[in-house]
Amino acid sequence: MTSSRRSRARSERRAAISRSKSLPLENILLRPLPPPLIFGAESTRVNLVEAQWVLGYRFRNPRLLEEALTHSSDRAHESYQRLEFVGDAVLCLAFTNYLYLNNPRLGRGELSALCSANVSNEKLARAEVRHGLYRFVRRNAEELDFKVEEFNWDVISEGHGEIDPMTYRGSAKKAPKVLADIMESLAAAVYIDSGLDLEVVWKVFRSILAPITTSEAMKEQSRSALHKKRRKHRSFIQFKSSIKKTKNIMKIFVDGNGNLAGISSSKHKHIVKLNATRDMLQQHSSFDESDNTENHISCVCHHHKESFCERGMFMCMLAKSLRLSFDVKGGPPWPNVAKVQWALGYNFCDPRLLEEALTHSSYLAHASYQRLEFLGNATLSLAFTNYFYLNNPDIGPGELTFLRGTNVSKEKLARAAVRLGLYRFVRCNNEELDHMVQEFSRSVTTKGHIEIDRMSYEGNTKKAPKVLADIIKSVAAAIYIDSGLNLEIVWKVFRSILAPIITRETMKVQSRQLYTRNPKSK
Repeated sequence: MTSSRRSRARSERRAAISRSKSLPLENILLRPLPPPLIFGAESTRVNLVEAQWVLGYRFRNPRLLEEALTHSSDRAHESYQRLEFVGDAVLCLAFTNYLYLNNPRLGRGELSALCSANVSNEKLARAEVRHGLYRFVRRNAEELDFKVEEFNWDVISEGHGEIDPMTYRGSAKKAPKVLADIMESLAAAVYIDSGLDLEVVWKVFRSILAPITTSEAMKEQSRSALHKKRRKHRSFIQFKSSIKKTKNIMKIFVDGNGNLAGISSSKHKHIVKLNATRDMLQQHSSFDESDNTENHISCVCHHHKESFCERGMFMCMLAKSLRLSFDVKGGPPWPNVAKVQWALGYNFCDPRLLEEALTHSSYLAHASYQRLEFLGNATLSLAFTNYFYLNNPDIGPGELTFLRGTNVSKEKLARAAVRLGLYRFVRCNNEELDHMVQEFSRSVTTKGHIEIDRMSYEGNTKKAPKVLADIIKSVAAAIYIDSGLNLEIVWKVFRSILAPIITRETMKVQSRQLYTRNPKSK
């Protein structure tokens, strides 16, 4: 570390202290980082006791906590990397459960954005700053300590006492990934120590990660970020709206010179302006590199281009206004329930969940599976995470991630849907989609047999239609809800549906076969 850099850091800290003098003492975090710790038996015990007090959870197996607080720079002990792999999926499903159950009007797109905002690196890092868990981490990385300290002081120096602001603004210093990794590893440690009890994890981390980002907070942050840019760059921002066919179109121009800064279209007026604003912030965050808006927006929106699912919101409102049979107890039973339950090997307590799971968005008479698909994605991810983590103690996080991804890939889930014949029960009004599914089904069927353990990189002449994978995820979510959020029951059902599971050995065999069939690779 250069002397000039140390000097700059000291100056920033002095400035932060100066700005914070006007704040109430309870709103100020002045927790200097200790030097890298040398853990003896006694110091380890003391630190683990204090860490448990901070978490508000007492471990039955303290070794899990010890592992969760060990950075990879400490070569003498097992690091938290495998636990981090588990914790990512654990927090994702915990928040997915909460958001799904508490926001019945939100569509898949907005639920995804909210989940991403609540488990983003920035949010997790800020939670760590508040609770100061990094001081317990075993490490041997001076440069990492400096980055963490810079981020800590940057959060403090924002000058308003909020160390968990929601997600558009960000910090001048990028949040060090290690801080988010620690939170994910601790979540995994609690999850495993409690016997894979997600409810226990939620009780612990709901307070640690408070306040929870809501839809209203995200919208307000988007508007605030836009006005902040306008004031900072003294720009004139003009909104122009128009209607094309059935869609509202919103364009944003900057400086009154015809420079298009953002654009969006939607059937709903209250969504189109928000999305146009977000588009502008994404494209023009380069005005100020320290603003970090681009990183924040991409973090909030994850990889979804549609920030809000218009059709999902519309269908929820339509279902309520028309009082559809799905929402009325004692409505007429769906005639295909028995056939689908037999194919799945699971009998539903509430068959209406299965009905929703097999309703495509093109079928306008009933609510579609889009919300269930959002939940099912996180459900299957954690189910496979549990399996691979517990059954492969010698495999690192990179290979674990690859194995999980391969087993829940669109290709594999689509093949499973074809094998079960689920699409013939789907309520859908889309002939083009029907044709795509038929073409894919023929391409993966050989003499009446369908192999679903082909790895995704091996490919297929016909691209798997997303609807087939969505069906599998939606059915998984339907079973998850019907069983009272019992992940073990979901795994029992889907372990056979998605069998054979692609393992490390499977990958080696198929890699050799692929190499043998491709002479150019020799």
